[in-house]
Amino acid sequence: MRLDSISKKYLAKWKEVIHPRSSGWGIGIEPFLYLQQYGKDNNIKSVLEFGTGRSTICFKSFADTVITFDALEWIVDSMNKLNLPGVTASVWDNKSPIKSLNGHRFDMAFIDGTQEKRDVQFDVAKQYTDVIFVHDIKLPHYHKMFATRKKDEKYHYENVIPGRLGLGLFIKKGMQ
Repeated sequence: MRLDSISKKYLAKWKEVIHPRSSGWGIGIEPFLYLQQYGKDNNIKSVLEFGTGRSTICFKSFADTVITFDALEWIVDSMNKLNLPGVTASVWDNKSPIKSLNGHRFDMAFIDGTQEKRDVQFDVAKQYTDVIFVHDIKLPHYHKMFATRKKDEKYHYENVIPGRLGLGLFIKKGMQ
């Protein structure tokens, strides 16, 4: 699979607007293409995301609605400059209740936000979806953070992209 023209266009724009403090890279091409294919194959129309960036553009390539949160205002501002239809980017402090999500259900969630708060993001995502991806799940500081979640009897866990960083997929049992 290769990048489609819409993704290429918005990735180029993202590189133009992203603040100089960021490499602008975010997720690599392998997870980008994997998630894009997963979204298309599974008819994913709505995504809840923690950690705004290139992944947001990936999700917009197949989803009608992407609600994304980031702790860094300049990243949210950069995403909002793209004016992607169906994308809502907001700042979130990784602790306050997210009132704007009340009553929403999402087809999937993606966790790639503030590293030391990914467990909090995961627990919030579980309230709104049954399918949760966690980026960089193989990094050492996530072993303890996600050890019990990987063993949760309510979820099936799989590392769908092996390698140095990994991409973990949690699916609520009965949803597979």
